[in-house]
Amino acid sequence: MYPARALFLYQIVKNGVCVYEKEPYERIKFESQALSLYYDNEHLRNIYHSYLQRSFKEGDYGYRQKPA
Repeated sequence: MYPARALFLYQIVKNGVCVYEKEPYERIKFESQALSLYYDNEHLRNIYHSYLQRSFKEGDYGYRQKPA
């Protein structure tokens, strides 16, 4: 899925408070899937972060590249 979604779900599991739980199995299943998605997408987030930092350093953040 999308790395942003994975990060959002991770934050829910990490910082969220379970208010009501009908079936503990469902909560555990959700948390397992969210953490799995987060760690599966970690490499993509690292690549995105490195490109973003590079574009800030080079001063071309927000500018489109000219077609070759």
